[in-house]
Amino acid sequence: MGPMFNMGLSEMIILAVFALLVIGPKQLPEVARVIGRLLNDFKRATGDLSTTIADVKNQANYLKQKAEQTLREKVEAENPASPEQSPSAATEPAAKPTPDPDSKSEDQT
Repeated sequence: MGPMFNMGLSEMIILAVFALLVIGPKQLPEVARVIGRLLNDFKRATGDLSTTIADVKNQANYLKQKAEQTLREKVEAENPASPEQSPSAATEPAAKPTPDPDSKSEDQT
């Protein structure tokens, strides 16, 4: 049997004996059921909370993207001839690299 909740078999047996002594054999099944229900409710509540957090995060990302898109559209409407989008900027040849004065070329040797 593998470890459960980082507890080995011996720790689980000690815990069961302790619970049997403290709670008693008549009430032990009822207490175990109540603890099981509480753990199940806790698990369900944390799952619901995780889902809610994920939904809020997704909605925030959507609103952020929508705001960025609106801002981009406003900027493009105000500056229709921006250099990034002008057709001439895409067709212009790249500038020639300037020679580095510190480096020696083959002609200077």
